[in-house]
Amino acid sequence: MSGRPQRTNEYTAEPISDRYRECLYDWLAAHAPLWNQLTYRRRQQYFTE
Repeated sequence: MSGRPQRTNEYTAEPISDRYRECLYDWLAAHAPLWNQLTYRRRQQYFTE
């Protein structure tokens, strides 16, 4: 393994009920755009300094 930090996190989430499955799906569907927006704002702040 190299000394460089990993750029991704991987995990397995197994829902225990149908309701939990729906909540997990909704959360994951909302997570990617939110992460992209935060990353964009951090990068914009870096370039404006």
